[in-house]
Amino acid sequence: MEHQISPGVRTVARNAVRAHIADAALGLFISDGYEATTIDDVCAAAGISRSTFFRYFHSKDELMLGHIERFGQRIADALAAQGDDEPLWQAIRRAFDGLIDEYAASPGAAALARVVSQTPALRVAEAGKSDLWLGLLGPEIARRLGVALSIDEPRPAAIVAATIGAVAAAMSSWADAAETRSLEDLLDIAMSPFGL
Repeated sequence: MEHQISPGVRTVARNAVRAHIADAALGLFISDGYEATTIDDVCAAAGISRSTFFRYFHSKDELMLGHIERFGQRIADALAAQGDDEPLWQAIRRAFDGLIDEYAASPGAAALARVVSQTPALRVAEAGKSDLWLGLLGPEIARRLGVALSIDEPRPAAIVAATIGAVAAAMSSWADAAETRSLEDLLDIAMSPFGL
């Protein structure tokens, strides 16, 4: 009788391989710099072939920034779970709590933030995810504002853009000051002009 591997086991295994590759890459990005590190370098450090790398990642940028989509969905879900009586900016800020806790507990998170903040190509790629986050966060923001998510209504897009900017600024500051300042405090400060 042939044993079937459950989809859950496949997902766990796939995520473990992705994490192994990402960890190997991060070590190289920190020691050698993002631009100087090639995909071949990552493959050698992870003990994998190029074809294996491309089964899990389309590019070096995706390896570094692919988490943004996953985080965006988690934040959208957390925002939708906030009470309707909570002011919008407070609800948006609270939606980041779980992610902040995860970052704070991860020993490599500050180093990852430092690599992104010090690499112009990654900062541009990170900023380019705004359309993705608008698609994820925009409907709930529009609902809370009582408006339609449309080209004629700029407020949801402006709020998403401001949120992305505040998060990027907080992460950049945290990358340089993780030993002395918490990401939670820095995000509170970055979002404070918006009514927190």
